[in-house]
Amino acid sequence: MRNRRVTLVVFPVQNSMNKLFYIQQIIKIIRSEGYGIRVFLLDRGFFSWEIFHYLRNENIPHIMPVKASGKELIGLLANEEIRQFTYSLNKNKETTQEIEILRYSNSRCKKDGTVERKHCGFVVFGVDWNLLKVKRVYRSRFAIESSYRMRNIVRPKTSTRNPVARYFFAIVSFLLKNIWVVLLFEHFRKKQRGPIVIKSEWFRFDAFIDSMLDALIVIRNGKNENLDIVQAS
Repeated sequence: MRNRRVTLVVFPVQNSMNKLFYIQQIIKIIRSEGYGIRVFLLDRGFFSWEIFHYLRNENIPHIMPVKASGKELIGLLANEEIRQFTYSLNKNKETTQEIEILRYSNSRCKKDGTVERKHCGFVVFGVDWNLLKVKRVYRSRFAIESSYRMRNIVRPKTSTRNPVARYFFAIVSFLLKNIWVVLLFEHFRKKQRGPIVIKSEWFRFDAFIDSMLDALIVIRNGKNENLDIVQAS
């Protein structure tokens, strides 16, 4: 499974369920399948003291972008004289949780020609990496976004509000994407020494979907022919 970006689990999200519940279930499944966690990459939407508390207690290395709120945290992120600092969530409460933050700043030129300076940071735990490596590793998380786009390509269009049907369609689309990834590793990697190099342009996802559709047509026509033979007899 090394370097293979496949979807292992998909949960239907319910507003009534705490986000920590989903994190716990995902980690439980990962461990039950015998996998280890080198580093857990989370979206800033999971920025909460209880999730950090759980991950630390489980000794799970993790990286998450900072969700800046409050004058103190915003001020620390804007202080370009510091590169790393400790911040307390829920300060002065029984649920106080300390987190380590690597801060950085980005500049971008706006359409009007002015330069905007944005102050950001990563919550890091269990990894002794510099900022460049943290950014590089976290960037790999965006393969998840491409998985969503691929899912949308093959997900059946439906107007039903039945959550079971919609969830089923989503699972099937992710499974198709996983099959494509496995085929790439098995048949479309460059023959060379050293690290594996996958040549996805040799077998693009849209070509895979076309071949699947062709196979379904053959299967359907084959069934129709068999039905005609049975009816004729």
